Amino acid sequence: SIIFLLIFPTSFFYASTYSEGLFLLLSLLSFYFARKRKWIWAGIFGGLLSATRIVGIAMLPTLLYEYFKYEKKKTFKKLLSILIAPIGLIAYSIYNFQKWGNPFYFIQAQGNLANNRSVDTIILFPQTIFRYIKILTTVKPNIYEWWVSLFEFIFFIFSIIMLYIGWKKKIRFSYILFGALCLLIPSLTGTFSGIPRYVLVIFPMFIALALIKNKLFKIIYSIISIILLFIFFMLFSKGYYVA
Repeated sequence: SIIFLLIFPTSFFYASTYSEGLFLLLSLLSFYFARKRKWIWAGIFGGLLSATRIVGIAMLPTLLYEYFKYEKKKTFKKLLSILIAPIGLIAYSIYNFQKWGNPFYFIQAQGNLANNRSVDTIILFPQTIFRYIKILTTVKPNIYEWWVSLFEFIFFIFSIIMLYIGWKKKIRFSYILFGALCLLIPSLTGTFSGIPRYVLVIFPMFIALALIKNKLFKIIYSIISIILLFIFFMLFSKGYYVA
């Protein structure tokens, strides 16, 4: 699983000034303490996670599932510990309100990037898939943006398939739930922009890859992944938008 994670085409973002590395660390720590039934620590790291990125809010329903599914001695104190998870996002929203007069200004600001991301309405991902199919079939592939759209679409579909395989392979459901929410929340903005980078933190994907028994598939995947990793990193280092 770790090898598949490290050779993933966008894994160089872990060493860049982005939040992927921190997000993965905090999510794994939150899961670790949830598995140890140390709910206060699971909640604290979940709170730090939701402060790192908005999709960190996905840890709240995940921890609640873990608690009600596996905790034998349920108490109000333990449940209250889990409710720390969204505190990071709440605190950042308060800061945005004090600074800009809008608690969700960080969402509104995404609309200023001119990346076709919807910030005022929710767009279901089937609509986004249709939009990408239209882009790929109507725009000529001789422009860089066409290739960006192609890989955004491929990474989204690949991630869904891996999560499905993970579910079929009986990977812990809380992992699958967390991964699905981390994938679907960004897609509700009407674009898969950034998805090749966002899916880096969906660790159940890499567990699913490791559980696939077909060795030929693993070899082919590894070769393609390493080649794409090299190409993406070269483009990124030269200032091109990759994800």
